[in-house]
Amino acid sequence: QIEKLETELILEREKKNLNREQAVSTERNNFRETKELSALVSLYKKAQLELARHQDELEQLVAERTRKLERANGKLSGTVEEQRKLADQLQFRLKLDKVILEVSSDFINQPVEKTDEGISIALEKTAELANVPRSSVYMLTEQNDSVLHTHEYYSEDEPQKNRKHDVHDDCFNLYSEILHQQKEIILSRPSDLRVLMENKIEFDDNDFRAFIAIPMMQAGMIYGALALYGPIGKSNIWAPELVAFLKIIGGVLVNALERKMSELALRESEEDYRDLVEKAGLAIFIDGMDFSFHYFNQRFEELFGYTRAELGRLGLLDLVYDADREMIQKNHHNRFHDLEAPTHFEFRGVRKDQSVVHLEVDVVELRSDGKLMATRGYLWDVTRRVQSERAIQESEERYRSLVENFIDIVFIANLHWD
Repeated sequence: QIEKLETELILEREKKNLNREQAVSTERNNFRETKELSALVSLYKKAQLELARHQDELEQLVAERTRKLERANGKLSGTVEEQRKLADQLQFRLKLDKVILEVSSDFINQPVEKTDEGISIALEKTAELANVPRSSVYMLTEQNDSVLHTHEYYSEDEPQKNRKHDVHDDCFNLYSEILHQQKEIILSRPSDLRVLMENKIEFDDNDFRAFIAIPMMQAGMIYGALALYGPIGKSNIWAPELVAFLKIIGGVLVNALERKMSELALRESEEDYRDLVEKAGLAIFIDGMDFSFHYFNQRFEELFGYTRAELGRLGLLDLVYDADREMIQKNHHNRFHDLEAPTHFEFRGVRKDQSVVHLEVDVVELRSDGKLMATRGYLWDVTRRVQSERAIQESEERYRSLVENFIDIVFIANLHWD
């Protein structure tokens, strides 16, 4: 029993030692695990801190990127808006160029009788392009002391009541002075008009309409003005491109009006000249380098006895006496080659009935840009004078022959025997 007890005691001790060793081992394992866990916790905290730092950096990068994107988006929006504005301006300029081309083309080879109609069409196109209800042309009087309202266009949506009187009608004395100084009048707001008039006129802002008047110039001289009126009660900013366009259109209208006045004056002058020529009794013709007729009057037809149709098939040389043709050809050749040639001389012509007529001619050169294009001749029928001179000469020769062959003394004396 003692041995059994000792054996149990030994076993019990070994069991305690084993438990102690297991406890120590467990404690060691727990310590190692605790240490490892602590290290993991430290790593975790460190990772959290690193993550927080990276998150802050990321947020900063995102914020910076967002700001850059916002700036880029702002620039892009500005660029898009700017491009849109540029596109609108380009489209507007294309419309301006189209109207300029159309208006200019309308006046080319247009009869002067349709000039006023053409100006009305140009005013309509100009008003539609500028999106205004009214456009006008004003011309200066010959004394340059006032302005005449010569042409006008109203859009269909412009009320009749707005056509009777306008606030600008009360300002035209000053407008006239400004236009005579070859200056533009550009009024966009009611305050612009008050400043221009130095508050000397009173008007309601609702009665104001934007106004622009551009002097119509040619060769440094002012002929009038082209004016646009905006809608009643509204301000309007006149674009620089529109101002330049109005100057061009004004120049086109001036050219058309100048051409009209010149052609009408020329017609009147031609009628006066034709009347004078027909009544002067002179035979007048115009011929070219090849002696073909460009013009002849009725007296020329009567002088040679040909009809107008017959003369149209003839040339000057066909009407010249054979013996005088060489002289006429030489004078004509020298004249067209800038050589010396007489401008006043006599020659013999041949009428349709083959009778010979003695003619005296004055030749005038018709030049263009310094080049001789044709000659104009004024003919006098001097046949009677030549015949009289010839008869006198023959009489003198007979008298001289008689006197020289007379055997007595012959003398001539007056009543006083001088």
